[in-house]
Amino acid sequence: MRAGRDDGAENPTSQKRDVGHPGLWADKIRTIFWDVGGVILTNGWDVDQRTRVLTRLGVDLAEYESRQEAANYYWERGLSTAREFFAETVFYEPRGFTFEELWSDLCAENHVLNPECYEILDGLAASGRYRLATLNNESRELN
Repeated sequence: MRAGRDDGAENPTSQKRDVGHPGLWADKIRTIFWDVGGVILTNGWDVDQRTRVLTRLGVDLAEYESRQEAANYYWERGLSTAREFFAETVFYEPRGFTFEELWSDLCAENHVLNPECYEILDGLAASGRYRLATLNNESRELN
């Protein structure tokens, strides 16, 4: 059947499921995956956070960004440390601040976005019905 039929026949692809009735789907769900960055917490080191922190510290953003992608490939996969990442992207030349100061500023940018998510997660965990897991592309150190 094609969309747009005008002969009164029902288009099966346009039928909507009643997702509000748990009997249709809830008993089949065993694992729930959550994204962390941008959902529960702020993104660990996204472009807006980088811009704020690096601008405050006087780092040339264009120079940083030209180094960031290659170094981030290893960092977000746990193949390098934060110190190694920033040695490649920021501390490739002498700076008037330390890694510790940069890291402190970076961490100060991160916060809980949606506190109500913790209540939802607590309820799901307490039910014992689901395995809860997170999906995350941030480095281990940012989690």
